[in-house]
Amino acid sequence: MARVYENKELTSRNRLAPRSYYIPGGKSEYHLLNGTWRFAYFERELDVPAVISDWGVIPVPSCWQTEGYGSPNYTNTRYPFPVDPPYVPDDNPCGIYEREFTLDSVWGRVYFVLEGVATCAFVTVNGQEVGFTQGSHLQAEFDLTDYVRAGVNTLRVKVLKWCAGSYLEDQDFFRMNGIFRDCYLLQRPNGHVRDIELIPNAEAFRLKLDAPANLRISDETGCLFASDAPGTEFCFAPAHPVLWNAEAPYLYTIEITRDGEVITLKSGLREISVSDRYQLLINGM
Repeated sequence: MARVYENKELTSRNRLAPRSYYIPGGKSEYHLLNGTWRFAYFERELDVPAVISDWGVIPVPSCWQTEGYGSPNYTNTRYPFPVDPPYVPDDNPCGIYEREFTLDSVWGRVYFVLEGVATCAFVTVNGQEVGFTQGSHLQAEFDLTDYVRAGVNTLRVKVLKWCAGSYLEDQDFFRMNGIFRDCYLLQRPNGHVRDIELIPNAEAFRLKLDAPANLRISDETGCLFASDAPGTEFCFAPAHPVLWNAEAPYLYTIEITRDGEVITLKSGLREISVSDRYQLLINGM
């Protein structure tokens, strides 16, 4: 019987859909969880006990092979394990990461973001399984709101060396494992803007939001545009547009505001490519 991480049809559970990349400011809270975590390493996931009493420590972000646990694998055109997709070996090394975090209060939606974890990770909060993710270089975001409380919370991330996704990630590089990029908490207002589509061309900025918000666009001269009312679609053409290029990377500041949260983006105006024109057509913009 296939294990959940060997199911090629199920690459995640309770991982939120991908969104545009940003870290919100304003009222929203950002808690970086990088630093020293408790860590327990096992040569096989099958050997992980129900209760772990013998903990070491490890820095996050890092790869456990560079911290003295296990050894890296390098291959070019061959797989580093017997080929039987989507199955992986029973001798599947596993790292258990654990730490506490404190919330003064739970006033909005609380999210946990893994910017990169290799190769498969299971997230648990206060003893309750939240979800899992495959795709080591994808941002994995989980909604923890129903699992956290004001005060001290315990976060655990179980990371496996191999999973079904390893068949798609077999490239010419060293196989390293662990939480190898930043991880952090976000607490955001209920009903916040989540996804943003920003398409600039040589004349104007076009934006689509998945929730109504106010918009402000400025450059080094000051504010160029500020919305009178919240909206989900905007188009703004500066009177004297300055185009971005590699020698003069002129950027405009775009601020999206809703319920006290501010999302700040930087973007330049540029000549639009053929592929961008096609994308505009199919999106009706």
